[in-house]
Amino acid sequence: NVLLVWGYGWRGTYAGSLFLEDPSNWEAYRNAHLLLLRWKDTNRDGFVQLEEVTVEQCA
Repeated sequence: NVLLVWGYGWRGTYAGSLFLEDPSNWEAYRNAHLLLLRWKDTNRDGFVQLEEVTVEQCA
């Protein structure tokens, strides 16, 4: 098995790592082979927070 977390810039990589840190996400997407995530800084504080990361595509 291979796990690759790659983001557009350091914030994207951090967002992916933060998303995968949550065990409930591992359970929710246990059969997925690819997740495309989006981070949108909704509160404009410049910090990546888990509630700002969403799954755009799952395959």
